Amino acid sequence: VLTLCACTPPLEEAMQLWDFLLAWGIHLNIICIIAQMYLIRDDLMKQSSPMKMLRIFPELKAVKIIRETIRMIKLLPDGLYDLLVRHPYDPTVADQI
Repeated sequence: VLTLCACTPPLEEAMQLWDFLLAWGIHLNIICIIAQMYLIRDDLMKQSSPMKMLRIFPELKAVKIIRETIRMIKLLPDGLYDLLVRHPYDPTVADQI
């Protein structure tokens, strides 16, 4: 999460995600990570040790991740989305969650 997917190849895909995050808001980084995990959920569920797979994520597919992120945003309750938007700069969000 802290690297904004910079450690997950290919770099060109990471740059597409950065463009999305800079345009829509850096607060969506966590939703992008959740979307990426959602997209690989079947493979994760088949693993006897899913943590091994999560140490090295599969290659990024920016368009799929962005599409899934936008879909997930629409499902969030307004109050939760507000907390998500404020969490990068508002220290009181942690207490509210």
